[in-house]
Amino acid sequence: MTKLRAALIHLALSSTALLLLAAATLFYWYPFPHFKYEGVLTILAMITLVDVVLGPMVTFIVYKKGKPSLKFDLSVIAVVQIAAFVYGGYTIESQHPEFVTYADGVMYTIPTSAIDEQLIEDESLRARIHVGPKLAVASLPDDPQAIVAFTMAQATEGKTLLDSPEFYRSYPPPLAELAQNALNIDQLSGQDGNRQQIEAFLSQNQLTADEIYLLGLVSHLATSVIVLDKQTAMPIGYLDIRP
Repeated sequence: MTKLRAALIHLALSSTALLLLAAATLFYWYPFPHFKYEGVLTILAMITLVDVVLGPMVTFIVYKKGKPSLKFDLSVIAVVQIAAFVYGGYTIESQHPEFVTYADGVMYTIPTSAIDEQLIEDESLRARIHVGPKLAVASLPDDPQAIVAFTMAQATEGKTLLDSPEFYRSYPPPLAELAQNALNIDQLSGQDGNRQQIEAFLSQNQLTADEIYLLGLVSHLATSVIVLDKQTAMPIGYLDIRP
């Protein structure tokens, strides 16, 4: 086997593994727009550099038929590459947004590592097989004792509704609350570049401004805008706008 063939075989195997991981990442764990705002593209780029660029390149350099240490050299390359792939894949999976949670008039992406789903009372929110993040609402219960306990934890431990799975419940929140907390479309449209984006979204989806609510969506890297149907409160799309 020649150097080139060995490197090409390495490249083909690495590329196949990377494509499978990228597909799972972009279409299952981080569907649009989350892959853009959660920093996962940086991790994929690093895996690509190690596994698809450096790995085959080093194989091309060290490969020599009949070389006494060839098996050892290739084994070291394989171990390093597999370790990088596994670590990157684990990081991507463990940090993917498990929930898009409504709390106090804003939507937040919550990574799977940040919350213990076993503490969520609503069984529908504990479903493990799902594409993209699940929708949830985080709000205080009517129980005065629970409110007092949370207030104490908030004051002493910095606890918030978002990291309190016992307060998660099924989506949507009350429509009247959404109406009260929705962003003002006219004000957003007055900012540079926003009007064109909002008008293009409405035209593309055959909607009017009276049929939607806009809420801030806080992600790991940036804040954007999520568009909700005014009748159902379900997401329609997203706008790359900083509210």
